[in-house]
Amino acid sequence: IFVDCGIVSQEEMQNPQVQFILIAMVDAHLNGCDPNPRALIQAVRSLILPDEKMALDVSGEPKAYFCFATLVAVLKDLGWSKDELQREYLMKTWRDVTEGVCLFEYGNTHELAT
Repeated sequence: IFVDCGIVSQEEMQNPQVQFILIAMVDAHLNGCDPNPRALIQAVRSLILPDEKMALDVSGEPKAYFCFATLVAVLKDLGWSKDELQREYLMKTWRDVTEGVCLFEYGNTHELAT
């Protein structure tokens, strides 16, 4: 479902770190129950909506993740042209910034601007 929603690509989904993050997001919403659509929807929401972030570790610090598709959408909203949106360059840079995970972890939206 994360691939179908455009949060990660099929290739990125093969990365064990990406799998761990996504499974942890779903597990955080299960609250000990069997897998269900509501938990999956909440996991997707918490990945892409800053106000929906979840605490995934013992520190209790809420985390959100910014994905490549969201980056491209923001750049388009900022007025970037097709010429400026060079996907190969953007993806290479995105992989470098996210250290190959392709999900940018952040605690607040100020971190996205830096």
